[in-house]
Amino acid sequence: MLKWRRKDRLSLLEDIPKIKGRVVWRSIEEDKPTVIALDMESGFLYTFQDASARIWQLCDGERTISQIINVIQQEFPRISQKDVIKFINELKEDGLIELHDNMRRQKKILASSFKINLL
Repeated sequence: MLKWRRKDRLSLLEDIPKIKGRVVWRSIEEDKPTVIALDMESGFLYTFQDASARIWQLCDGERTISQIINVIQQEFPRISQKDVIKFINELKEDGLIELHDNMRRQKKILASSFKINLL
């Protein structure tokens, strides 16, 4: 498991997780939220339920880890920030998601808007 220093942990919360394109998945709403995901590259099949299924659904490339934590803690009050980060880290280690650096993205947006305003 990766260890982050305090500064790195804070920037990690602003990263944006996104499911990799090689992963095919589907939500199944039965008694409890369930997601079935197939990694087309490795052939591994994954099943996620409850909070882990919801975290998976929120890894859509639109939300930061911090935003995902907020949603999960509202919907599943017993799930801690540490639990969410640990699960997202496991998804990343298994190669199912990638993390996009939101801080870098924001800086690029600011830089490009600054250039536009100068023209």
